[in-house]
Amino acid sequence: VIDRIKAKPLGFVPGTKWSYSNGNFMVAGYAIEQVSGQSYEQFLQKHIFAPLGMTDTGYVHDDSGLAVGYGIGSTPEVRLDTLLPFAAAGFYSPVADLNLYSQALSDGRLLARQSLDAFFGLHKQVGAAGGFSAGYQPPVYYGYGWAIASYDGHRMIGHDGWIEGYS
Repeated sequence: VIDRIKAKPLGFVPGTKWSYSNGNFMVAGYAIEQVSGQSYEQFLQKHIFAPLGMTDTGYVHDDSGLAVGYGIGSTPEVRLDTLLPFAAAGFYSPVADLNLYSQALSDGRLLARQSLDAFFGLHKQVGAAGGFSAGYQPPVYYGYGWAIASYDGHRMIGHDGWIEGYS
């Protein structure tokens, strides 16, 4: 996948436009592996999941015990090979563990304030569909992997996700 991404020409000069791409997350995961000397999964487990007590979060190797995703109606979605999306998808996490992650971001245990400000920075204004569902008020911005907008006067930070059968 990385070789395919490297072989593609740039779509635009970096910083001049915005375009969502799962490939960007794959490149980020690859960079983590190269710098850390660990697999992406091992790095996240060692530096995020274990220290935060996210004991029920992990990378999907065997999805037979996980919830079944559905397309439109009652037809189960075809299961995706979890190796394909690499760092763009493939993890599972219950709400309790996601709350631990959110709290660690909020109280500065995961990132320093300067890094957190960059993480949630208003880096590029995007269209209304730039990461949030309908109903969020423009302007919508994209940070480092996060969409930032407002809803009823409250700042919203998140990322709508979709991959075969799951959102």
